[in-house]
Amino acid sequence: MKKVAGMIIPVLVAAGMLSGCGSDDTTTYKDGKGNEVKITQDNDGQSVEYNVESQDGDATFRVGSELADKLPYGFKPYPGAQIITSTVGTSEGRAGGMVLMKSTDSREKAIAYYKGLAKSAGIAVQTEIESGDALMIAGENDNQQGFSVQAVNTPDGTQISLFVGGEN
Repeated sequence: MKKVAGMIIPVLVAAGMLSGCGSDDTTTYKDGKGNEVKITQDNDGQSVEYNVESQDGDATFRVGSELADKLPYGFKPYPGAQIITSTVGTSEGRAGGMVLMKSTDSREKAIAYYKGLAKSAGIAVQTEIESGDALMIAGENDNQQGFSVQAVNTPDGTQISLFVGGEN
């Protein structure tokens, strides 16, 4: 899985930047070591689905702002936040997602909301960090399900980054 993930991230970034609206495409990428990754892209005009196949495993990712409500373990976008982008995916019995948001609420209020969601999901907050304008919390449970949230004060509100992932 680590080899697949190592190849998937840069390939998806490149594929996402090159994707055309409403298009479907299959591309094969090869590295200098004989590894091959085949990516099939299906773009319905609102989100893009990437199916990734390699000798090390398969994965499916969807990218689009309307996917934010499909996060695992009961995590949700911050209420009233503007969704900038979201991604959800599955691979080999694991699920995950990422949402980038903006809110007019304070970073403290956003972090308190996610502490509550984590508790409801049975995930203990194990890390709390404050650094400059940023607050961050993270944790995981015994079932290898985890999350991290970063809330940063900006001149026009709070930017919130939520990452959730682990075993299904």
